[in-house]
Amino acid sequence: MTATIPDSFKFPDFYNFPPFFTIQPVLATREKQLGQWRELILRYHTDLKIKTLVLHECPLWKNPKIQRELTGDEIRLVMDDFISR
Repeated sequence: MTATIPDSFKFPDFYNFPPFFTIQPVLATREKQLGQWRELILRYHTDLKIKTLVLHECPLWKNPKIQRELTGDEIRLVMDDFISR
């Protein structure tokens, strides 16, 4: 079950950019991308006052508007980076 995102939350422009949902192979690009994921995760949880991130229920991993989503391995990579910072 995936939680729904309230209309009050405004996504950054990069969330609708399809390559954002594919981990980039070039290191410099990937580092920027992972920084954007960190920013998005923090802003989403801060703005909506969500205190706990439930990985399998987090709606950020999927963007139905552009029909893209992260795989389980990509979510793990994003979260490994998030935790290490």
